[in-house]
Amino acid sequence: MAVGDITYIKVDPYVLTNSAATVYTIPSNNHVVSMELVLCNTTANAQETIVYFINSGSSAADSKAVIKHDASTGLTDGETRWLKFNQFLGAGDFIQMLNNNGTAVTAHLSLILRATA
Repeated sequence: MAVGDITYIKVDPYVLTNSAATVYTIPSNNHVVSMELVLCNTTANAQETIVYFINSGSSAADSKAVIKHDASTGLTDGETRWLKFNQFLGAGDFIQMLNNNGTAVTAHLSLILRATA
């Protein structure tokens, strides 16, 4: 891959658990240009969800949360939300997600990566 090449990545659908789990890590010599996240509540109950963008070598913390749906802002019964980000993530940075009830929310993530070396 040459510097500047663009690659489209579609991550397999991921069922969120009740602890922060890594959904995708940015590969070496790449950075994220843009991403889209679709969150689907597969239950009849409102769901709390947290999405973290984490720098390489760091860990999940409230300061890293880009989405924090609580009881009042959570996904409603059977709701699907489309979210778009123009967030810079560099090589080694990663995305973690969780759902307070576990197995009630499915995430569909797609990214556009740009080669840096």
